[in-house]
Amino acid sequence: MTSRFHRDGIQFCYEKIGAGAPLVMSHGLGGNRNQPKDLCGRIARHQVVVLDARAHGDTEPVGPEKALTFDRFAGDLCALMDHLEIERAVIGGISMGAGVSTRFALNFPDRTEALILVRPAWEAEPSPKNLELLPMVAEALEQAGNEKGREIFSSRPEILCLRAQAPAVAESILQQFDKPLATERRARLQCMPADCPIRSWSDAEGISVPTLVVGNAEDPMHPLQFAEAWAAKIPDATLAVIPSKSESEASHIAAFRQALNAFLSNS
Repeated sequence: MTSRFHRDGIQFCYEKIGAGAPLVMSHGLGGNRNQPKDLCGRIARHQVVVLDARAHGDTEPVGPEKALTFDRFAGDLCALMDHLEIERAVIGGISMGAGVSTRFALNFPDRTEALILVRPAWEAEPSPKNLELLPMVAEALEQAGNEKGREIFSSRPEILCLRAQAPAVAESILQQFDKPLATERRARLQCMPADCPIRSWSDAEGISVPTLVVGNAEDPMHPLQFAEAWAAKIPDATLAVIPSKSESEASHIAAFRQALNAFLSNS
């Protein structure tokens, strides 16, 4: 059932699925709470908690652009846990959500039972090259709106090159033009890539909880070497390499759930 709580003048939308030890999962940039909900499914002896981040899903209004940062998103997660009276939880997320979860673990170590990083899209520097197309989408939305902006962006050499190399990934970027309130929320595609979950790799080396890092090949926006780097830097981290969604979404989900259940059983 969908529920809401208020923070910073924003009405946040969240859901709880199942019952048991809490697992708080965050979605990727431009996504919503359905992304981690569908990926995780129901987990025995765990309650999955999913939140629409600010400027995403059914959470409204957008709020100030300066609050579109990993630090503020991590604070929103903590506020949700306070609202639900959750003292400590397994914290995880997909892509941007992996970065939010990392920042949460650093800002609130006493509230973090374990950490799950799925297809991380950042390393230790802002504005990574793998995300360079997203601010271009925001620029096209600002200049021309949804339909015309998509048309303009579709002719750029960068997206044409990506279409030739990884058509499924290119299509996922083009879908940003079709998201609800895409034009009104375009700042998320500029602000979040320009931020970074950590200040340096020494931050990652200070994470002391058990961590599952999940990566896959054939995904230019989420390079496997990023997942490998995170797994190497976090002291108590395990790396799981699973099939990519473009290879087989069903296999991707099944392999993730297998790795997740094994991790939760051993943590």
